[in-house]
Amino acid sequence: MTTFGDQVFEYGGAPVGSGRYSSPFATHYFVDNDNGTAGASGTSPTKAFDTLTNALVKAGKEDVIYVRAKGAKDDASDYNYIEEGAQVTIAYAKELLTIIGVTPHRRNPYMGVWFQHGANAAETGYVILNYAPGLCLENLGFSAKDYIRTSYGAVSMYGGPYATYAGSVGFSVYNCFFRDGQLNVTGGYDSCTSGCTFKASGSANSGWWSTSNTYPTGGHQVINSHFGEMFADNQALRFIYCVAGAQKDMLFKGLSFGAVPADAHYMWFGGSNTGLVTDCHFQHAQVSTGTNDTTDELYSADGGVIFAGIYDGSTFIVT
Repeated sequence: MTTFGDQVFEYGGAPVGSGRYSSPFATHYFVDNDNGTAGASGTSPTKAFDTLTNALVKAGKEDVIYVRAKGAKDDASDYNYIEEGAQVTIAYAKELLTIIGVTPHRRNPYMGVWFQHGANAAETGYVILNYAPGLCLENLGFSAKDYIRTSYGAVSMYGGPYATYAGSVGFSVYNCFFRDGQLNVTGGYDSCTSGCTFKASGSANSGWWSTSNTYPTGGHQVINSHFGEMFADNQALRFIYCVAGAQKDMLFKGLSFGAVPADAHYMWFGGSNTGLVTDCHFQHAQVSTGTNDTTDELYSADGGVIFAGIYDGSTFIVT
């Protein structure tokens, strides 16, 4: 840690309290899958934990966990995944926790910190299941393997009964990469997903999915992110999918989308959903908007979501 004038700088070169990393009041933990050990203190890079799961045993409210990427494999055609061996669960009491991959960007899938399930096909659940409100994920990659990607997804921000599970409240996901499987949101409000990339390697879904519950839902934002091409001709495939109950004041802005199959949707909004889709670009021309679940690629069941400033492949504005 160094000082320059009245600014204090720490790991990564960012000013403490700048919003890039947390304040100096937090305890900082480190994960190094190649060189760390389960019984380490985890409080410095040379005393790192071997897994995120072990770091979460020690980390608590408002703490920060830095995760180092695995070393390069001999075969560069595969990703350097960190396999935790089971679903990683973040407890409710760890509110305002921050998990950061130390690689500075997530635009290239062969670089940085990647999490996926272990190799056991019997495993179920998400790669990460979060119950803690205010969780921040940054510079991380996630991949749900074949046997879980459609039933579960990659990451779940779970907002069941808010007395115990409020993981969908106030979370933030920055500069992350979802190779397969969705970022699933259950209820909650006032989250931000920004600068992320969603891509599928085959017929699976990959995108941002939200479902309401009996608690307030709304104010979620998905901005400045990219959704890659879909491959399967399957109506159930949706990049943005908001369903089940009233979801209010949603914002989708500055998004770009690859090609979508003829029977699929770019965006699908159920009844009683309200919000704005604006400044978005779609790869092919003549994108249709409306309330027809079969033909409209931008679908709002009752017209409650406004599509404005939408650009298709011919640069026409869809109104």
